[in-house]
Amino acid sequence: MKIGLIYQFFLLLSLPLFSQINYYQQEVTYTIAVDVDINNFSYKGHQQINYKNNSTDTLKKFYLHLYWNAFQPSSAMANRIAALGEKADKRMFSNGISKFKDLTETQIGKHEIEFIKKENKQLNYKIIGTIIEVILDEPILPNTNASFELKWNTKIPDMIRRGGKNNKENIALTMTQWYPKVCAYDYDGWHTNEYIGREFYAPFAKFNVKITLDKAYKIGGSGFLKNSEEIEKITRLNDSSIKKINWNFEAENIHDFAWAADKEFITEKEQLINGPLIYYVFKNNSSIKKNIELIKPYISKYFNLMEKYFGKYPYKQYSFVQGGDGGMEYGMCSILLMESKNIKGLLGLMVHEATHSWFQQVLGTNESERAWLDEGFTSFVESYMMQLLIPESNLPNPNFYAIQNYTSIAGTENEEIMNLIADYYSSGLSYGVASYTKGEVYLAQLSYIIGEKTLIDSIKEYYTNWKFKHPTQRDFEHIIQKKSGLNLRAFFNYFTNTTYFIDYGIKSVQEFNGKTIVILKNNGRISMPIELFLIDIHNKKEIHYIPQQTMLGVKPNETNLERTIHASWDWTSKEYKLIINKPLKEINSLTIDETKRLADINLIDNIYNN
Repeated sequence: MKIGLIYQFFLLLSLPLFSQINYYQQEVTYTIAVDVDINNFSYKGHQQINYKNNSTDTLKKFYLHLYWNAFQPSSAMANRIAALGEKADKRMFSNGISKFKDLTETQIGKHEIEFIKKENKQLNYKIIGTIIEVILDEPILPNTNASFELKWNTKIPDMIRRGGKNNKENIALTMTQWYPKVCAYDYDGWHTNEYIGREFYAPFAKFNVKITLDKAYKIGGSGFLKNSEEIEKITRLNDSSIKKINWNFEAENIHDFAWAADKEFITEKEQLINGPLIYYVFKNNSSIKKNIELIKPYISKYFNLMEKYFGKYPYKQYSFVQGGDGGMEYGMCSILLMESKNIKGLLGLMVHEATHSWFQQVLGTNESERAWLDEGFTSFVESYMMQLLIPESNLPNPNFYAIQNYTSIAGTENEEIMNLIADYYSSGLSYGVASYTKGEVYLAQLSYIIGEKTLIDSIKEYYTNWKFKHPTQRDFEHIIQKKSGLNLRAFFNYFTNTTYFIDYGIKSVQEFNGKTIVILKNNGRISMPIELFLIDIHNKKEIHYIPQQTMLGVKPNETNLERTIHASWDWTSKEYKLIINKPLKEINSLTIDETKRLADINLIDNIYNN
């Protein structure tokens, strides 16, 4: 009996040691060469991949993405769009009809594999939609390297979403997710999500990319152009015998390589002081050119502000490339719609996509499963930056519009939980709300709970600690709790894993023995600290602060106002009695959260006017 108890004791002691996850990430090196047949919108590709297995697992299979196989009439993406109908992403439709419905052989996207080899030995493989499952002849052991070689041919699809040919801004080629791309492998195993149209997750990699293309075309995109002098020399020669030019790009520590090409592209560049070299690549269009000139000073200021508040952009170059389909982030570049936009609209798009460099391209989160870790953070910082770049004087806080949008939908059928795989949302609207809007509001709520400065400092520490890695929600929340000193587990759980909402109100205000008794009520399921702003008859303002009991602490006073801290509010109690040491006749008004950061779905009962 005693021996059994001793064994159980030491077993319990050992559990944390053996259950702790040691962090690792896989390493990939791509050498890619493609020869583009611009007349037939196709290309031949040859690719070498060096893969370093840094995990403790033995890998018996190997997986790659073939994203452009999605652009076919019977693909999983096409089926999903058809099933969702009017609830799907509107960009997938033309005149109310799915763009997939009648795709012809000249319009589809298709990767055809000629062979896959490992250490010069040909391997068997299966193509399952947009995934290649490679059957390994020998497993990849922990802490070993494996070398693969692929040869393939690709049909470039019509532009439906993100990548393709001849889009609505008449860009000839927008080459995104265009090559066989290694699937991510981490503690949860291989991430082999079929491409349905949403987000991406991939290992960091080195790229050496050679593109052979008709010499009339110019290219902009990821990485550093290594042979620019050679290209300029060939272009100047104007030798009709030279039909094609070889472009050679290199990049390191990115997990996606994208490019676009067009005959009418022009390039402008600007070296920022203490910042990256910025390239603007766009069609020779006078209105776009005018907008770019007006935007350049804002972009310079943007990179300086981002470094100050959130951390330095780590690469020496960034490119804004006209691509003809919304906006999308890639390694060291973004692909953007540039026509028919005013200055503020184009700047907002540029700021949003460039901000992804911090929260997706450097912090390589799994946005396929936690899209809000990228889109929500990016949207929050976009709002923060735009208020610094082009201030709106009447905004109570930078995230005001997102909070309004979220609270108008919270608790309705259009809201689904934040922690849902990106492609599994039941509508484009519910995906957008959960990933962009509520993701931004999540951070706005943290600003309300722990204070703006503590939040911004925490985001910067998160970026600094986890750059060029693959952090999770837990890694960010660990930093938030450490920096704030608060227990925020209930908030994290409720806000990301449920559709519970916040709804506080002032139930009653009475005077008793020369004091004012305020009864507050919680009609929602999420419990928050409460800041009640009081304005007296002399127009003097003060704050009455009620901590949330399970958080076990208070935030710093963010104002110069007098603040009274009251007893904490237990989450199990739906009402709270607040005693203010003033007679009611001396109070002009009471307001729950004058900063408008609290995402309260019903503001009608948040104000009491005497």
